Amino acid sequence: LCTGGACACPAGAPECGGTCRVNDAQNCGACGQACAAPWQNSAPTCRPGGICEFNCAPGWINCDGRIENGCERALDATDCRTCGNNCPYPLTCALDGRCVTS
Repeated sequence: LCTGGACACPAGAPECGGTCRVNDAQNCGACGQACAAPWQNSAPTCRPGGICEFNCAPGWINCDGRIENGCERALDATDCRTCGNNCPYPLTCALDGRCVTS
């Protein structure tokens, strides 16, 4: 937090424009040091200490574990919150990853 022009940010969180940037993917470890999303359908995140990580964007999953094709599959009834967790017809996928009747 910044008070009276003096800032005391947590370790690894830069002070940018009078605000501590904790886990900020646009200011990861230093002001203006942005994490880029290297994968298709992914979103960058910042861990304490300025370490960039990447997660699949909501609704996408990396089933084959390969970086080069990113988060290649959209979550649907054939991948109910987990790769290969198929919901047989007439079941549908619930938000908690269970196959349920609709």
